[in-house]
Parts: sequence; structure tokens; C-alpha cells
Amino acid sequence: ATLYGSYISITKENLFEHLNYSQDLAYEHRVKASSIDENLIAIDSNNVHGLMYKINGNVASNFQFYITDSTDHFFRGALYFNAKPNLDSLKPALDFVTADFEKMIQSFKWVGPKN
Repeated sequence: ATLYGSYISITKENLFEHLNYSQDLAYEHRVKASSIDENLIAIDSNNVHGLMYKINGNVASNFQFYITDSTDHFFRGALYFNAKPNLDSLKPALDFVTADFEKMIQSFKWVGPKN
């Protein structure tokens, strides 16, 4: 499995563009998904907010998320397995790595000034 990540330096003016794009990428899987669960990410102490998408079914990416501080930083991640989508076979591995990524997200902190 590979977690693909993208960091973008943002402004308040283009924040919604990146939020909408991230949502569009997650919901591209709705054709084959049995459901898409959205979980709010809110870590006020670190100014980290976002959404986590758990995409159920035989889809290319079962786990995606974005986090932002809403003013300077935006990070998006998507998990892909190097295998044909088959949730029955991938579920044990998916559950294992998803728990790690959720822990990573909960411990996330923005470091340094905006570049």
C-alpha cells in the first residue's frame, strides 16, 4: 500500500477550491462504493481540521483525508493498494493501516511559517 500525500500552501481565497477538489476526488469512487463515511477531524490544540473519508466497497482508494489550518496549510492524503480492488481480501490490511493513519492525523502539527 502507498499513502499519496500532497501539501499545498493556501490562502483564504483558494481554500474552498482545495476543499471542493478533495471532496470531488473522494466521491469519484461513489460509482463502485457501497457507502462513503465522512468523519470530522478537529484537533483545536494544533489548529488541525479536516475530513476523513472511509470509502467502502471494491474501490481504488478506500481511505482519503484532508487537513488544514484554514489559512496557510493544506494536506491531502489517499491510500492505494497495489492490488485489484477486493475489499474482502484487503480489509485486514486496510483496517491495520487505517488505524495508523488515524493516529498520524491525530498527532499532526503544523511546523514553521508559510513558505
